[in-house]
Amino acid sequence: MIRRALADGKAAGYTQASISFLIGNDAAERCYARAGFAFAEEKRDAAFEAMTGAPGFRRFARAM
Repeated sequence: MIRRALADGKAAGYTQASISFLIGNDAAERCYARAGFAFAEEKRDAAFEAMTGAPGFRRFARAM
């Protein structure tokens, strides 16, 4: 699915892809790293963590 999304994005003329996931979702982080994505930023929020149990979001990016 990731390969297809990247191919579709490249065909549409995009030069970069990014994906966000909950901090602590280690399986997602490993999957995206294997697909060539690298850490770009993370956003943490105490109120979000209190509501969801996750401290925030991490964003990975890669060139198309």
